[in-house]
Amino acid sequence: MGMLRTTIVLGAILAAMPSPPEDPSIKQDQGPGTFGYVMAAAETFTDVKGFCARQAFVCETAGHFALVVERKARYSAKLVYEWANEATADGKASPLPANMALVDLINRV
Repeated sequence: MGMLRTTIVLGAILAAMPSPPEDPSIKQDQGPGTFGYVMAAAETFTDVKGFCARQAFVCETAGHFALVVERKARYSAKLVYEWANEATADGKASPLPANMALVDLINRV
C-alpha cells in the first residue's frame, strides 16, 4: 500500500510543478497530433483487451481490488450522506464520526 500512496503523492507533486517558460530558441515538437493519439489509444485498447487472456491471474486480482475499492467508496459515501442528513435534521453541524477521519480512511485502504 505504501507504493500506491507514494505514486499518488509523486503524481500530485508532478502535476503541481510549474512548467518552464517557453524558450523561443528551442523548436517545440508538435507531437503526433490528434490522429496519432487516436491510433495510440486504439492500439492500447487492443493490447489491453488481450491482456486478460495472457495474464488471467492479474485480471482476477485487479477485479478483486476494484470490488474492494468500490465497496469502501460506497460505504464511505453512505456514512457521509448519513452524517449530512443528521447534521441538517439537528439544525447544526455535528463533528464527523470517528470512523470518518481522513487518516483512518487512508490507513484502512
